[in-house]
Amino acid sequence: MRVVPYFEGFYFDKYWQVPMGLLPLALLSFIVFFVSSIIVSVQVVRKKKSKYNLVFVGAFFLLALLVCQSPFPTYVDGMKKRIIAEISREELISFANEANSRELDWVNYDEHSTLIEELREKHTKVLSLSSIPPRIEKGKKYISVFYGSALVKHWGYVVGEMDEFPIEHIPKDMQRQVYKGVWVYHDIW
Repeated sequence: MRVVPYFEGFYFDKYWQVPMGLLPLALLSFIVFFVSSIIVSVQVVRKKKSKYNLVFVGAFFLLALLVCQSPFPTYVDGMKKRIIAEISREELISFANEANSRELDWVNYDEHSTLIEELREKHTKVLSLSSIPPRIEKGKKYISVFYGSALVKHWGYVVGEMDEFPIEHIPKDMQRQVYKGVWVYHDIW
């Protein structure tokens, strides 16, 4: 059973969250189904059960396989929905232009926090998508706003003049285009 990685984006994605209490129940149900299908298969071979039971078990196995292969939404999709619902492209471009004109040294925590607060006064919606404080970084032709750990896992969005996602090491399934030149992503290094 596939478990959608989601916990890093919990604060960012308020639209779609996996009910984590259901995952152990679903895993336990799958284990019970698997064991009972083995028992039914053995009983069909020993001719204690009808072959229709085996067809029934096979149908459930195919259903479980189809559910596992279905494209479930991840929190990257929720991040995209949240930005579309709350922030326009113009607001993001305005923020990116102002941030690009500033000196962004996110390694120096105190200076960067002061800069974030200054930018947050003008661009409240853009920098208040999470309760976790964001960091801002300049790239070639883009501004990246990210949350979480900079060394292990982080998520956020990039804004700039580009047609393709600019960070090469992030897999395609962990990035979504929101608007022209605006992308959300999740990064696992």
